[in-house]
Amino acid sequence: MSEKSLAVVQRCFELADKGGARAVVEVLDPDVEWDVSRNSPETKVWRGRQGFVDGWRFWMRDWSEFRVELDELIDAGDVVVALVRQSGRGRGSGVEVEQETATVFTVEGGKITRIEAYGGRREALRAAGIPA
Repeated sequence: MSEKSLAVVQRCFELADKGGARAVVEVLDPDVEWDVSRNSPETKVWRGRQGFVDGWRFWMRDWSEFRVELDELIDAGDVVVALVRQSGRGRGSGVEVEQETATVFTVEGGKITRIEAYGGRREALRAAGIPA
């Protein structure tokens, strides 16, 4: 994995923080796949840029506040592992939630082609071929 791939994933988080899903599309391949099946009861794979935007909207519908903080990016050869902290407040319940999650990004030709959400560090590192 190159420094360029790490920079693309870093840019993805910056865009998400500033402009949400529509901004993130800038760094996504037109045929991107966002697989949340391991980290969501929805067991869904969102496909394409519009699919990513639709998936984001679907996820955000349950939150009155939501924030993602990037803790670390790990170069894992063919992929980049992002370790993040998510926090938010439930829209209906008002309950505050904070959790650590991890995402595996595949970058090809300067664009993100695949995003795989995992429940935590160990699962993501294992998926990336790194002993956890």
